[in-house]
Amino acid sequence: MDNHTSSDIRQQIHLLIRDHNAELVTQGVSYAMDLINGARENVLFPAVTRITHQIFDDFDPSEHPVREGFEPEFVYWCHNQGLDHADLLRIIKFLRDSYLSLCSSIELRAVLRGYFDILELSLCTLWGQVPVVRHLNNPSPLLDAADYPLFYNNHSMMMLVDPVDGEIIDANHAACKFYGYSHDQLTQRSLYDLNIDTRESVQEKIERAYCGALVSYRVKHQLADGEIRAIEVFSGPIILGERALLYSIIHDINDRAQIEDHLRKITTAVEHSPASIVITDRNGHIEYINQSFTHVTGYTAREVMGENPRIFRAQPRPATETQQMWQTILDGKIWRGLFFNRRKNGEAFWEKAAIAPIFDSQNTITHFVAIKEDITRQKELEDKIWHQAHHDALTDLPNRVLFYQYLGDIVLHAQRQDIGAALLFIDLDRFKEVNDSLGHEYGDLLLQQVAQRLKDSVRKTDQVARIGGDEFTVLLCHTSGHEAIEAVANKILLQLSQPFDLKGYTAEISCSIGIAKVLKTHTTETLVREADHAMFAAKKSGRNKIVSAPFLSE
Repeated sequence: MDNHTSSDIRQQIHLLIRDHNAELVTQGVSYAMDLINGARENVLFPAVTRITHQIFDDFDPSEHPVREGFEPEFVYWCHNQGLDHADLLRIIKFLRDSYLSLCSSIELRAVLRGYFDILELSLCTLWGQVPVVRHLNNPSPLLDAADYPLFYNNHSMMMLVDPVDGEIIDANHAACKFYGYSHDQLTQRSLYDLNIDTRESVQEKIERAYCGALVSYRVKHQLADGEIRAIEVFSGPIILGERALLYSIIHDINDRAQIEDHLRKITTAVEHSPASIVITDRNGHIEYINQSFTHVTGYTAREVMGENPRIFRAQPRPATETQQMWQTILDGKIWRGLFFNRRKNGEAFWEKAAIAPIFDSQNTITHFVAIKEDITRQKELEDKIWHQAHHDALTDLPNRVLFYQYLGDIVLHAQRQDIGAALLFIDLDRFKEVNDSLGHEYGDLLLQQVAQRLKDSVRKTDQVARIGGDEFTVLLCHTSGHEAIEAVANKILLQLSQPFDLKGYTAEISCSIGIAKVLKTHTTETLVREADHAMFAAKKSGRNKIVSAPFLSE
């Protein structure tokens, strides 16, 4: 070993640790030191004309205990034109990993290939907290003449970065234009200046890129005008002129990132939407369902992929409705309607749906999206409200409002199709006597039993209604003639003349029936008027009678 012995070096280290103000100056000293501590190799190269290696197996850090709270500092000089950044990195690695890294701070000064670097390192972090102060002194070019156009004139943004401090060593025209800086301005900045992330995050990416663990990453950089753009960086180590650097190829992905962010938001909204969402191909085969669909139906994605949504139907859908739905969406419009479907557990439910086509860039329909809402409870409530509004609360028969709706439909249908139909007006005889003698409770019970006997006397296709008090109507559909109509009226007359058992009391009543057959000249008003007049004629003739409008006797 030139000029120094192993014991001399150990003595210097001992003094260094002992005295926190110690200063180790090795400028002009020609030696190299390798310290092997266990399985880890720590290399220190002071300034030398020619680098050599000397291994000291007897170096034992335990011989140099550190007092509590002891924070040694020293200045280390490297001054040699032949020393490159790769060696500097090894020096820093040694200072970081070795026993000497117990120091709290180090000032490392080096003259490397024409650059004078002053690097103040805090060993609490990997590379330090204070940027390098660099003075350019006629440096030699990093790129060969043949590589110059490829780098500077490339349309892709390119930079060369010092992995130690993140300083931008060089940048091409595309990078300068993108960032809005001149070449001199950009090369006076570091990645820490451009990146809006924390210093720790930037530092971590530099380290991983330099060791090859991180090939590409996305960050946000701030341009000269303050605009923040999303970029994608492809980076890795490169040796240029014996100098260890990082190359960075930069792509502006701001627009793409915004689109991806927008799509990510939409995807999240769709997946977690409270509405069931189904996407099918053009032929109606399921390609996507969201979480709400599974929650509502009980079916998982695996169970329904490739299936047609018709498998969920609780009952066949009218062909005309299905055709109208397909015609609407194939015309590029949105279809809205209701589905009566069945869950996996067999329970039927109602869905309100909106189905819309999805177009590609050629304006061709490729898929359909259905947004559906389980409205079973709402539908049940609506049906209940509708039923209450259109039915008699006591007998549960259609009331006057619903009667007139049925009557209008039947009259129109009978006249268009030339189908026989008739209206029976029924008024109870002696009901007031029962109601007055036994009370309203028994009167209500009598009306309920009358309603049931009327329903039992006609077909399911016929309509029985209570239009007020003790007045009832029967709409007979598809009747073949007046004999059939009178047969039904006689059956009703007979049924209502039978005794009624009212909780131990027996009540006997009768009824008067007026009949009007639907003619092509009738309106609902004229038909009701004729049946009503016929019913009053029956009452006047002695009750418990049937009277038909004059045309029935013709």
